[in-house]
This record gives sequence, C-alpha cells and structure tokens, in this order.
Amino acid sequence: MKKGLLPAVFGAAAGVCLLLRVFQMLALTEHQTGFMKRENSAAYIAVSVIMALFILAAPVFALFCKPTAKKENAVNLPFTAATLLLGGACVFDVLSFTASNSTAPGFLKIIYVVFGALCAVYFAAAGVRSAFYFPFSSKLAAIPPAFFTVRAATVFVANAQHAVISDTVFDVFIYCCAMLLFLEIARAVNGAGSENSTKKITFFGLALSLSAICASLPKIALALFHSSALHDGMTGSVLTLFLGVYAALLVFSRVVFSSPKKDNLSIYYAGKH
Repeated sequence: MKKGLLPAVFGAAAGVCLLLRVFQMLALTEHQTGFMKRENSAAYIAVSVIMALFILAAPVFALFCKPTAKKENAVNLPFTAATLLLGGACVFDVLSFTASNSTAPGFLKIIYVVFGALCAVYFAAAGVRSAFYFPFSSKLAAIPPAFFTVRAATVFVANAQHAVISDTVFDVFIYCCAMLLFLEIARAVNGAGSENSTKKITFFGLALSLSAICASLPKIALALFHSSALHDGMTGSVLTLFLGVYAALLVFSRVVFSSPKKDNLSIYYAGKH
C-alpha cells in the first residue's frame, strides 16, 4: 500500500507547493525587488513553513516505505534522457553565467565555470553509458558534488553583497541538497557507502526534486505569461528544473520500496567491467 501511495504523495506535495509558491510570488512579494511585502510578512512566513512541511512530507513518507537499491540495473530511458538533459542544462547555466554580470569574486567565477563544464561532460557521459558500456571511473562521481558546492557558494556570495531575499535562500538550499545527494552517490558507487546510503539518497533526492521543481516552474511560467511579476528573470531556473526532474527519476528508477536488502546502489550501466 505504501509503495503505491508514494508517487501519489510526491505528486500531491509537488502540486500543493507549486500553487503556494505561485501565490507567494504573485500576492506576497514585491515584483520589482523580490522582497516580501511588509504588510504580508506573517502570511509569507506561514506559506513558507507550509511549503517546507510539504517538501519534507514525501521524503519522510518514502523512508517508511523501506527504500532499498534495485538489484538489477536495466536501462531506464526516462532516467537516461533526464541525465543527458541535465548535462545540457549545465552547459546552458555556465554560458548564462559567463554572459551575466555576477558580482561573485573572480576566482570563484573561474572555479564555477571549470566545474560546470566538467559536470556537463560527466552527465553527458553518464547518460550515454547508462545504455552503452564504455570505461568510466566511479571516482568521477566526485565532480557533481564539487560543482553544486561551488554553485551554492557563488549564488550566496553574489547576492549577499546586496541583499539576501527568499529566492537566494531557496536556491542555496536546493544546491546544498544537490551537493548532499551527489556526495552520497559518490560514496555509494565507490564502496564507501553504508546500509543507510539508499535511505539518504532517497531522502535528499525527493527533497531536492520537490524544492527544485517548486522553485523553477513558477519562475518559468511567470517569465512566459506574466514577466512583470518576475524581478530577476528565469535563467537559473533551467538548471534547477532539470536537476529536480533528474533527482525524482533517480529515486523512482533506482530505488525499490519493499523489504530491506543489502544491495549496493548503482547509477551506471550493469554490463561488462
């Protein structure tokens, strides 16, 4: 019963969070600055708390569903496509960043561009390798957590020089979740994981997916249909959206929710090594 309910819980949480975030951006936020309206601060905080509870609801429920790694590692076309698209989103994000006037320190910009390019190559290779085998060191799994750590630092430093608004906090939370997810994946695929690795990947993956989708889709929709309500554009939402889709498909395609087993999680092609 729990196994069948999990996708429904995830979908319901995503739907509620999207509606709340759109309401928050349209009615409780100053469109020109991104700050919450002072007269609606209590409502803004209440909506934020409710969103946080729904974002945590699906991951917590998933832990009660006894998540374990799939023993078989068959090709999953949606997950493969999501991996390739995430690589493309990394390219778009790096190009957009280099074209912007970010106030982050120069050395941080260079590190960000380098790791962003490496991360794009990593996801492109991982996506192809999920269907066609070729040598691919599991040690390369250290690239994504390094990139998203730098991404979080870049966003925070660049915005903290002016003013930290809710969007900044949201983005930093998402990239920190991504860092923790990919760090646990790197540990698992390199034999340093534990019996709790699959639980951690499930929790961080679903929390990341819900928060990323909640942050990106409303911005993209407003940019297309009501741009005056969006103070900073939707450029960063491309990476965030595909990151959220990737995280959800990773969990639902590589984790089963049944009785516990001691299997190692694998996100790679299960062929000749």
